[in-house]
Amino acid sequence: MQLNNSASLKSALSLATCTLLCANTYAEPSFSVSETVDDVELKASNTLYAEENRVVVDETIVSIKKEIDDDEYVKATVIVDVMSGPSPNGLPPIKKPEEADTISSPSGSQTNPTSSKEQTFAFEDTRGALSLEWEKPLSRLFRTVNGISFSSEYDYTSVGLSGSFSKETDDRFTTFTSGVAYTYDIIKPVGGAPSELTSTELKSSTKVKYKSEYDFLIGATQVLTRSSLLQANYVFNYKKGYLTDPYKLVVFLDDDDLAPKNFRPYFHEKRPDSRNSHIVYFSLIQNINDNVLKLSYRYFDDSWGVYSHSTEVRYLVGLNEKSSIQFKYRYHTQRAAYFYHYHLVDGAADGVESRDIVNHPTDLKYVSADYRLGNLRSQAVGIKLSHYFLNKNLRADFRVDRIVSEDKKSGEHAFATVRAWVFQLAAKLKF
Repeated sequence: MQLNNSASLKSALSLATCTLLCANTYAEPSFSVSETVDDVELKASNTLYAEENRVVVDETIVSIKKEIDDDEYVKATVIVDVMSGPSPNGLPPIKKPEEADTISSPSGSQTNPTSSKEQTFAFEDTRGALSLEWEKPLSRLFRTVNGISFSSEYDYTSVGLSGSFSKETDDRFTTFTSGVAYTYDIIKPVGGAPSELTSTELKSSTKVKYKSEYDFLIGATQVLTRSSLLQANYVFNYKKGYLTDPYKLVVFLDDDDLAPKNFRPYFHEKRPDSRNSHIVYFSLIQNINDNVLKLSYRYFDDSWGVYSHSTEVRYLVGLNEKSSIQFKYRYHTQRAAYFYHYHLVDGAADGVESRDIVNHPTDLKYVSADYRLGNLRSQAVGIKLSHYFLNKNLRADFRVDRIVSEDKKSGEHAFATVRAWVFQLAAKLKF
């Protein structure tokens, strides 16, 4: 596990830039320290993300990378996600649910409200995605990576373009990177896009919505010593268009006993139609007696009032020449969006925050009860085992992560804790 070669050092963080431009909620960036690409490199992985009593996602990824000229590569990646399970719709447990109508989803399916748990809508979907990349050196120290992507599921289609440029200094100890990405999304909610901040009893009329997204990145990677490397990135993201989740709701309650305000207390959420965010990311890799320590920090803030801090520690231990084990711990804390409300109440009541008190939901310009926009605190611990076969031309990885996300606020006015497992089996073959 040597880190005394600058090219190998920089390859250890080469994917961090890409992961900032195209993040996945449960995928993780590569963390390896001495890899080169032969004529052909084939990767395959299967990841199972399973929340307890909630959503399950089974993701399969296959990619092939081929050298077509000296240090010039093309890469194709295919992703298939199979998603199912009960997904929270934003509604908390409801007192006296018998006094409220059934909860109707945009597709017309109905759920009877309960007082013992958060309300959910069951769903099933399959997403297919394809991406192509072309990596080409423009000179001895300057190279570019350009890509195109397409993904589709039952109610969502997305196309994207990306390009990045990197420039090394003459001593090759410093690399400067810049990148840009654009995606265009077509949203076709099941049952149509509901009118925002209207009762769920009203039928949807709009069938198609659109959204655009832009990412701009600048960064630098610096070899500090023969055994350490530092990376820093900044990303600006801008979204415009339909940013509301058509399947999320908010409930309007009575101030006396927090029971439903009337027979139909459910309203569709509404979010702003634009969002800009800033991401700052730092990462340090350090060799310690032939083991590898990686420390990273990520700061996020946006125009919705959300900001978060994420820190992560990984420690890679070489067991022998062919095997290694990696330990991971991640801590994340997040402040809620300014329009996040656990529920809405028509007057003062025990435990109800003043910001949740309204005469009617339409008094608010924007509102969402989606816990992902709430005051979050999450932790993740993980372990990954790696082993090389066939003269180190084949590597197999197996990892297990445990993720726990909870509301910073405790008690009956807090969303339920989300607990999830991640299992991944991956292989990489070079020939």
